[in-house]
Amino acid sequence: MSSQHPDGRYSARWAERFRTSITDDNPSLFRIGEPARFRDGATWDPDTRTYQGGIETPASRTMRDFEARATARFAQTREGDVVSNRVALTDGRTAEGMRLLRGAAAHQAAVEMATRIAARDGDTSRIITDGRLIYCATGPEADRRAIFHLAMALLAAEHPTPPAALTAWLQSAYLLYQAPRTKRGADAATRIFLIAAGSSLLPSPPVLVHDVDLRAYVRTQDTFVAELRAAQDGADR
Repeated sequence: MSSQHPDGRYSARWAERFRTSITDDNPSLFRIGEPARFRDGATWDPDTRTYQGGIETPASRTMRDFEARATARFAQTREGDVVSNRVALTDGRTAEGMRLLRGAAAHQAAVEMATRIAARDGDTSRIITDGRLIYCATGPEADRRAIFHLAMALLAAEHPTPPAALTAWLQSAYLLYQAPRTKRGADAATRIFLIAAGSSLLPSPPVLVHDVDLRAYVRTQDTFVAELRAAQDGADR
């Protein structure tokens, strides 16, 4: 997990972050959107503090799409500046998974992100802390632990038919993305695990869409499961 750039965030210097646990005092935070940053050839303008130019890429289109989806999610709720993905547990309780933040909550997350990076002697000059921001944040540690255990229980259970097994796998995919465990690499580790678990559980290896993690963060559980199920049906055809 390192790059040729000695000081980059994926360099050997920061390898320990792939082993650092997410906690209530140290949640995972990242911005949803900022598509201009992902354009090929885009350059940073320090005067306007924006990315300029460049050519559209799959990454920039994806981020623009999910910024719009997250905005729509806020429009569909009355929860204010924080929208939580909620998961029903087997004991009747409801656990809180990933959260979408906007307004003051997003500004606070951006400031916290900048503070953390500065403490690691990182460059914070391109972190925007004002304006219309949307951030994603992990939920409470106890809730994430309960969600993770539920996902494991679903995958380990006996399923009478292939459709029942597929439903369990689809639900588990959503749950695992609500319960990341480490500061870095959790999304990639979840992808690998889901393919391995699905290959064992299902008649044929399952399909993961390229933006499965973002879908899980921004979509409700029912919508996510329906979309990922449609991807399996498309692969079958």
